[in-house]
Amino acid sequence: MIAFKGSISRLWTASPVALGLLWGVPATAQPATNQLVIAQGTDAVTMDPHNTTQMTAMQPFNFVYEKLLNRDKDMRLIPELAEAWKSLDPTTWEILLRKGVKFHNGEDFNAEAVKFTLDRVRVSGATAVSGGFTTIAEVRAIDANTVHIVTKQPDPLLPARLAQWGAQMLPPGYIKEAGVEGLALKAVGTGPYRFGQWRKDDALVFEANPAYWGAAPKFSRVTFRPIKDELARVSALTAGEVDIAVNIPVDFTDQVKTGKGTYLAQTLAAATDVFLMGSDEALKSRDVRLALNLAIDRKKLSDTLFRGFAKPIAQGAAPTDFGFNPSIPDYPYDPEKAKKLLADAGYPKGFSIVVQSSNGYILGDTLVVEAVVEMLKKIGVDAQPRVLEIARRAEMLGKRQVTGLVLANPGSTLFDTDGIVWRLLHPEALAGSYWPRGQKDTDFYKLMETARYTIDESARRELYFKAAEILHDDPPWLYLWQEFFLYGVNCRVAFAARVDTMILPASLEADASKRGGGQCQ
Repeated sequence: MIAFKGSISRLWTASPVALGLLWGVPATAQPATNQLVIAQGTDAVTMDPHNTTQMTAMQPFNFVYEKLLNRDKDMRLIPELAEAWKSLDPTTWEILLRKGVKFHNGEDFNAEAVKFTLDRVRVSGATAVSGGFTTIAEVRAIDANTVHIVTKQPDPLLPARLAQWGAQMLPPGYIKEAGVEGLALKAVGTGPYRFGQWRKDDALVFEANPAYWGAAPKFSRVTFRPIKDELARVSALTAGEVDIAVNIPVDFTDQVKTGKGTYLAQTLAAATDVFLMGSDEALKSRDVRLALNLAIDRKKLSDTLFRGFAKPIAQGAAPTDFGFNPSIPDYPYDPEKAKKLLADAGYPKGFSIVVQSSNGYILGDTLVVEAVVEMLKKIGVDAQPRVLEIARRAEMLGKRQVTGLVLANPGSTLFDTDGIVWRLLHPEALAGSYWPRGQKDTDFYKLMETARYTIDESARRELYFKAAEILHDDPPWLYLWQEFFLYGVNCRVAFAARVDTMILPASLEADASKRGGGQCQ
């Protein structure tokens, strides 16, 4: 089936019951009062915030864990578990901690907890998020409420690193008692909600934390429900079974916007959709990687599958990142040149490859895979689609065992090229071992390592621009587009989409009148 010939809705089938929920029932069957239900495409794979970069795990983490710093709606850094921070000298930062904060198990949050957490993530290759923290050389607990963080060289992004994925603070005593295995099953943080229960592939439940140090939680309970099928998520929203449905199909945005009791929240994201390239022999060739990028008609896919929402990209960073190079051109759709490149690389008859996605994880993932498979076949590549279970996907990425092409959505954790490109393509990072140009002592490695420690923004931007040229001419991934997020929201909840795509407890209101405008008034 050539999926890209039709829009998303034409490729779905639905039972009369499901269609009745979509069109015939207003959103009146609300969840229990003062409870919030969020539907995502897949379940979380772990409760360990340092050993996954999976977006559907990051969202629940926002409710139970906290970081030293966070970001407001305009993406400015704000204090969370830190009260203040300052640079003492070019390589030393002082962090003053919030007093009187306790973890959910009763442990004190203090400087030792910060040291324990950052010592865990700063070791290269030790966790899934370590690529973002390897600039840290040492963490010193000065007293119970003061921490000094020493970097290997001057790091202008250190405060932003303390607000990124993987910077969630952990309780040392709990980890020592329960081990990493226990942490993977039960989250213990300092956040406004406490871990309740996790029924795998059914519901992840958090209860309000009555001892929370900040403003009282706005909901008594928050439940994350994995609903793989996009149409089923819309049905659950319109039936009033969920309050926020993540990744609404574009063909149903009008119905959500005009439906009784629902509205649409949307944003272009600080993230990209790409196919990671694995360890296959053919993918070691620059000509092969470039050929695959020339074989994809991104504009056609965006127009036919996503009504033009998807904005094609051809470099590693998202347009929202510092260091995104606006002069980098999109790849032309050129299957004939792609065939020649394959022949030059020693594959005149193509090669075999699997094209993989986890259903429900990324908007339209199955359709994107089917369309890309058909386009690759046109240049002689024997591409075969494969559904990758979300747990297997996490294992594959965590163990650096990627083969074939894997649909992914690299997100920027710093709003800087370092937070998406070097976090993932450093030789010891999540996807760094597969791309020859990114290995130690290459020109790309030197550019990115120099940029990481360059204080002057203009100089750092120029380094990033040069790196973007390499990422375009010698692509490590099969690029698609800047990611976009569409949320369907029940009118009883006030919610505004953020460019970092995070759903934060503080950004939600159990009061529709605070949303303002639209059919919810």
